[in-house]
Amino acid sequence: MTSAVKQLIETRDLLGFGDTSADTMALGYGLTRGMAFPYPAGVVVLRRKKLYPVPETYWHFVGLARLGDTTIDTGDLVAHDADQAYVYSAANVLGNGFASVWSNPIRLDFDNGSNLIQPLMPMYPIDLAALPQGGGTFEVVWSYGPSGQGAYPTDFQVFEGVDAASVDYNTPLGTIPYEIDQHRFTFTTGAYGNGTTHVFAVRARNASGVAEQNTFTTSEVVAMAAGPTAATIIGTGQRS
Repeated sequence: MTSAVKQLIETRDLLGFGDTSADTMALGYGLTRGMAFPYPAGVVVLRRKKLYPVPETYWHFVGLARLGDTTIDTGDLVAHDADQAYVYSAANVLGNGFASVWSNPIRLDFDNGSNLIQPLMPMYPIDLAALPQGGGTFEVVWSYGPSGQGAYPTDFQVFEGVDAASVDYNTPLGTIPYEIDQHRFTFTTGAYGNGTTHVFAVRARNASGVAEQNTFTTSEVVAMAAGPTAATIIGTGQRS
């Protein structure tokens, strides 16, 4: 990566007044065409991988389209590792080194043969928690935001284990459909024995039923199957 592109990525400077029109792009390119100017002009494409537990710290430059191009020139920069997820973003770039705000990122996943998974994958649920309820049940709650997704999820599946290492991702407790523009979702489990410990996980699935592979779980929670013992009234004297 050239130092100029690295600076562009790290500073994320904005275009004046947010102007990313074709005319402005043409101006930026025209001013630098044929000159030994270090900054690219056109559309810059970046990516980072490893969505969980945390994504890569830095975005990497992987392609550039000059003014009038219909394809992204990537060279050998976009080989994809097997069983890996990537997030791509792009920005309009002027020849003076200033860029527009980066586009909303999009997620792409690749199978064990490094083939793109289709349909595209949703993002993963966030803000996952389990709230003990009466009778030994739990209310599992989570949020979903579309930023960074490849596509909206079709549904979510809820899983359980006695700790994070033992969650059974092959046997869902239940499936909750995704509702467009709904951000918070809930699932109520069956009853567990009093005092037993549990953790829960939630995964989002695409239209073909393929689940993204996050491994986030709730904190360990303890079932409360038994209610409080009834109080015994020992003084029933009557005032005279």
